[in-house]
Amino acid sequence: GEKMKRYSTILIIIISLLFCMGCSINEKRDEALVGKYIAISGKAFGLNLSRDEITGFTIELGVDGQAIMVAEDIRVEGKWFNDDTTVTVKIDKINMVGTISEDTIIFEGFLKDQVGASIDLQFAREGTDVVYP
Repeated sequence: GEKMKRYSTILIIIISLLFCMGCSINEKRDEALVGKYIAISGKAFGLNLSRDEITGFTIELGVDGQAIMVAEDIRVEGKWFNDDTTVTVKIDKINMVGTISEDTIIFEGFLKDQVGASIDLQFAREGTDVVYP
């Protein structure tokens, strides 16, 4: 009765902990990617977007895996993780996958399913030469 119930509870807790540990193992985060990235170029609906048109669009990758995306005065929070060639920013159930270069991240087809059009955006790490050509 009571003893069995306690063992079941302990077993559920152990399984839950193992499951959560498995999650975090798959979500690698390179500290080298941590920082603020500023949109420097883009393309939407087949048109090139100037730097002025995408100013105020940033992505911040935190040490703790937190991602903050800002577009003008709209701010949304999510999580991020990466593999060797890409970084994924996950907000709600939306995954945005970008290709990593030395100081840039390029998102192709950014929010394509949400807006129904292909939007490509290139972000550069704040403080690097790429931001100020």
